[in-house]
Amino acid sequence: MEIEETINKWFDETLSKLYQGGLPKNKIDEMILASVPIIENYLNIVLVILEKGVRLPAMALLRISGEFIAKIIYCLKGNMQGLSVGERIESWEKTSFIKRKKFYENIKGRYSGNNLKKIHKWIDETENEINKISINALPETKIIFEEVFGEKHPIGREGMYLQYLGAVHLDLETVAKTIKKDKTSTEYMGDVEDRIKDLKFECLTHCYTFFREIYNYYKLDFQEIGNKYKTLIPES
Repeated sequence: MEIEETINKWFDETLSKLYQGGLPKNKIDEMILASVPIIENYLNIVLVILEKGVRLPAMALLRISGEFIAKIIYCLKGNMQGLSVGERIESWEKTSFIKRKKFYENIKGRYSGNNLKKIHKWIDETENEINKISINALPETKIIFEEVFGEKHPIGREGMYLQYLGAVHLDLETVAKTIKKDKTSTEYMGDVEDRIKDLKFECLTHCYTFFREIYNYYKLDFQEIGNKYKTLIPES
């Protein structure tokens, strides 16, 4: 239970420090304060699922958490490719509007009459929001992972990214990993055989990576979290 207790302690202490600093003061603060409990909710559910001995659904949630953390860090880094933190947040907002517009356009063929008029109205409103933002939309998720983490980081490395992706978008390659065969029998396990302990440590790594960037942004002392993380790194 040490990993679970450590994660909860980090969330409680981090939120306390942020509020003691008088936040929120601007859009960046609001983004951070909103993101902390969201990630806490996701990772706590991951840990509950793992306690039940289930891996694939936990990995799917880790994939979502990892992408969200990557985008938060991508914004906080700022000043890369000439964009400030605020501009990167605008870029993320533009991406959200583009996706919403695409959704409306994809479904408009199913409707007619007043319902179709409503959808066209939503498309126009969304287009107006897109046009208000002069910054380009976010790059592809894979590019964000590479820029934020690099290939060797536990969250960002290519193999882990694809592993999480397979848990979200189930395909036959992933299904094949849930089938266990020997000379006399075949077992359909409904899950992969990754170690529960390793996936719990991935939860801890998500927290550590996310908080490190927040503490760096607000110039808070990260040493205690850093030291604790090192003591929990599994032996290879």
